[in-house]
Amino acid sequence: MTHPSAVGFEELARMWAWRPGLPVLMLYAYFDESGDPTNPGDRTLCISGCIGTVQAWQAWEIEWVSLLDRFGLSWFHTVDFEASTREFECWYGDAKIRESFRRQMVEIMRRHDITNLGCVIPHHQVPKEDKARRGSVQGLTPSEASALIEGDPWFVCLTWCLREAARIAADSSDDGRVALLFANKPKLSTKAAEFYQGVVLPLAPFRDHLGEVAFNGEPRRIRPLQAADLIAWHLARYTKEPGL
Repeated sequence: MTHPSAVGFEELARMWAWRPGLPVLMLYAYFDESGDPTNPGDRTLCISGCIGTVQAWQAWEIEWVSLLDRFGLSWFHTVDFEASTREFECWYGDAKIRESFRRQMVEIMRRHDITNLGCVIPHHQVPKEDKARRGSVQGLTPSEASALIEGDPWFVCLTWCLREAARIAADSSDDGRVALLFANKPKLSTKAAEFYQGVVLPLAPFRDHLGEVAFNGEPRRIRPLQAADLIAWHLARYTKEPGL
């Protein structure tokens, strides 16, 4: 493992000697604790992202950087874009530029062989944090870990995402392996590292399909994580507002 917060995707690919056909999964998480103001327990968890080969991500990144440059942006963060804040503040109320940018983003995603995947735990199924019931998976037997996973929405989502990534890798990769990059978000990074050490490594069905793993990817530098951010935000929003 390394610390990708200080490097970009190309540097990471060279550092780990990734071959062009290796699938790489980018994962981002949204944990919405605002929910329904009339229901304090209304919370939504979404872990989602995109998987593509190194070659596909490299081609995607060329177009993505070109798009950002044309619009005078240093990077893309969905929350900022949707709320017209920070770099997007001057776009507030300008439907023309916002729709032009959105359309070109979608076109870039569609032009490349990038697959979206994700798992959402709806608000009514996300329990309040219960430290007495939950704990660390480290040091547990596989059966004990499985029991803990069933009660933790973070682990449920991570299990689904990694299983789906392993399935895609088994179908498309020469050696059936996939590399994983998690966005550097405190809750996601902590849960993912704990899950990886306590569940993934001891269990062959997971371990046999996973290559390099990093838990602190910096979206500003590892641009494919910006795509994962885009997918995760929209999946979480669609779950709460299906008509959009």
